[in-house]
Amino acid sequence: MTGFQWIAVLCLLAGMTYWFWPRTEVWTGVYYPNRSNLIVHEFVGEFKSLELCRNFLVARIDGMDDPSKPDWECGLNCRKTSTDPEILTCERTER
Repeated sequence: MTGFQWIAVLCLLAGMTYWFWPRTEVWTGVYYPNRSNLIVHEFVGEFKSLELCRNFLVARIDGMDDPSKPDWECGLNCRKTSTDPEILTCERTER
């Protein structure tokens, strides 16, 4: 094999490893006390699954006097932005 062919094979192997490597899911729970003002929020923790994140937040809201007022979301593999640590960038968000 020529040098170019070796590089092509290595790139192919690296791409396949990246694609098939098991990814860790970390779900971040975000609670909003007032669904009309999403600027006010609280990060409530990190969870190993979407189901655990949902269950935690739903249980928290169900115990409130007015469960229609707050809102929540779970973000997958979130990172804090470099400009503001209160802003997260997530691969996706779910309810």
